[in-house]
Amino acid sequence: MNISAQNNAIAVHYTMTMNITDDVKEIEDPSLRQLVIDSYKSVSERYTAYYNNVKYVFTKADIDDKSKTLELDGGLSIYTDSKTNKAIAYKSIIDRSYIVEYQVSSHFQWNIANDDTKLILGKQCMKATTTGEDGGVIVAYFTPEIPTPTGPYGYNGLPGLILRLNTKQMTFEATDVTAVSAEVDIKEPKGKTITQDEYNKIKDKKLKSLGVSPNGSRGGVQVIKM
Repeated sequence: MNISAQNNAIAVHYTMTMNITDDVKEIEDPSLRQLVIDSYKSVSERYTAYYNNVKYVFTKADIDDKSKTLELDGGLSIYTDSKTNKAIAYKSIIDRSYIVEYQVSSHFQWNIANDDTKLILGKQCMKATTTGEDGGVIVAYFTPEIPTPTGPYGYNGLPGLILRLNTKQMTFEATDVTAVSAEVDIKEPKGKTITQDEYNKIKDKKLKSLGVSPNGSRGGVQVIKM
């Protein structure tokens, strides 16, 4: 696998698994706690990240070799365009997804640990950390051998491709990286879009009705956010 920044585009497949958080471990009812833990352990989803130096897509869909199309299809799907700073994402509140359109304002602020490395897919990876919206630490392992500043779930801004990413709730691990044609037709999601402010208001109202803190969880109810 020899991929450089000059390649037209890359496609990276990731496996997403759920992490057993402290909130889950602290569920008082032992039967409910084990039920939630078992449900988390059963999650293993495959995603495709596509990047062509301008457009980025992270989706459950895969690139069709015949038609060369890629579309957002729910889940943790994200689409961004660096020329317009436009972003579209599926964002979930409990069990419902919304299509949110917003402007990408800046890259993540990373701290790189030069002495902490890991071998992933035969590539030497360096550790980097940043802070998530919930104040939790995000840990990424990226490889300068593939100098593409992107990764899973919309995370970017490092001097190399992110092959492993840990958030509080999820872990993404790359399974393969492929150079592909840049002529991929990206299909934006069909349906009504809402703004980030509208999404935040819906989220706060929903969580308040459930007695769940907007920046956390209670009783094992997890809120997946970007």
